[in-house]
Amino acid sequence: MMTTFLGNIDLAGSWQTAWTAISGPLGNFSNLMAVVGTLLVVFGLVGYIWERRRGGGGNHQKLIYTIIIGAVLSAPGVVVPALLTAVDFVINAIISLVSSTSGTGGTGSGLG
Repeated sequence: MMTTFLGNIDLAGSWQTAWTAISGPLGNFSNLMAVVGTLLVVFGLVGYIWERRRGGGGNHQKLIYTIIIGAVLSAPGVVVPALLTAVDFVINAIISLVSSTSGTGGTGSGLG
């Protein structure tokens, strides 16, 4: 489990625990998710290139959403923790800032 950088919020660690519990009983389902995610990305890119080639300009928003969904399906044990680690960092920075400005030194809630 990852240690937090600035505070006591650990969303990435909690996700890792949850994903381990979920992926164990599912067995090969995670492999199927990886294949589906990869196919989504490949077909999304091919479709985008095809639209650009035909002079349609391509739909950038559709391509971005397809890549995001495909990436999450392909590697939920990597992509989701990476995003949650960034969220952890922001939340812990805010907690640290509030604690330091309230004079609690990070040992209390800073609410009183």
